[in-house]
Amino acid sequence: MTILYFCQLFAPALYGGGEFEFYSWSKELVRRGHRVIVITQRLDHARTHGIVDGIEVYRTGPVIAYGGALTLSLRQNIGYILCATALGMFLLSRNRVTVVHSNTYSPAIAAEICAKFFRKPHYITVHDVYALGRRTFWTTWSTQLGVSWVARQIGPLLERLVLKLHPTAFHTVSNTSMLEMKAFGAQRPIVVIPNGINMREYPEAASYFLPHQFIFIGRLVFYKNLDVVIRALPHLLREVPDATLVVVGDGPMREQWCALARRIGVERSVKFVGRIPHEEKVRLLSESAALLLPSLVEGFGIVILESFACCRPAVVANVMPLSDLVSNGNDGFTLPPFEDETWAHCLAELAKNPEEATTMGKRGRAKLQSSYTIESVVNMLQDMYDSRLRVPS
Repeated sequence: MTILYFCQLFAPALYGGGEFEFYSWSKELVRRGHRVIVITQRLDHARTHGIVDGIEVYRTGPVIAYGGALTLSLRQNIGYILCATALGMFLLSRNRVTVVHSNTYSPAIAAEICAKFFRKPHYITVHDVYALGRRTFWTTWSTQLGVSWVARQIGPLLERLVLKLHPTAFHTVSNTSMLEMKAFGAQRPIVVIPNGINMREYPEAASYFLPHQFIFIGRLVFYKNLDVVIRALPHLLREVPDATLVVVGDGPMREQWCALARRIGVERSVKFVGRIPHEEKVRLLSESAALLLPSLVEGFGIVILESFACCRPAVVANVMPLSDLVSNGNDGFTLPPFEDETWAHCLAELAKNPEEATTMGKRGRAKLQSSYTIESVVNMLQDMYDSRLRVPS
């Protein structure tokens, strides 16, 4: 099988769950003997064509310097759509492509044009519907430092346009996202296949860890809601004086959250380490007592799986689908997203009871092994491709 992926960000720009998942699928499909071709956006200092872990990667469109925010400028998005469409047409005319699959927004538009022209099955992955029930989402997004006000206009426009397309099927990663897509008016079949990770990239962590260290991993964007954890620190430090929060990732909210930590006097207890290599991320996660994910909006929350892989519990906001993935009191905790004192109390209890954190982390790893490995996810992905290919035209 030859699969053509359209994914606007791809390795080494892997700072979100969607890009991470397409990369993980691609590596596993190549390992199984399939051919994977990816059309992605050009990056600073990256070659326009090359082989990445056996994956054929083509970079096209305007050059971007990726800084943690997904929504690019109008010029960059239009440039990618036009160039990706032209490149996709060329590659489809020269290769026996079996299926086309795209990752939301601009890639979906280019892929739909190419797939329709060459009469190929096309799947669009939609991780979440941001505008539904969150009318201020794109307005708030555009107020972040370094994010163009144009995002307020093109974000909801692209979101609505993608869900009005007519691919072979939509793919999403949770039942929550599926219901949101249907409520937003998506007409095509919707297939739910969860995210998964490669357990071989996450050796089981040692039982020793720093019980007073907690970690956040993700894009530093407003809906990650890191404010609640930072505001919880003064309460936590009264009970656990050496408590530390490690923040992995970058994005437009970094300066604002650094300023918040300084303003409330906890800057010495918060370490912003930026974007770091995968191995360093795994090390920091393994030596922390728990992962913290207070996010208000997620399609899935793949970093939770990374936490489970490292035998660490996850403390998340009590919003779906995070609360579907984390079993409260079993492999982590689900907490009200805006109650900083509740977060402080929970983290203090974990810090004082490291044995409980160890037990919960082991339960999380067992859950991961039973339902969310990359092997099981790619099995479902191949079944989706195969089932549609067998449908008579």
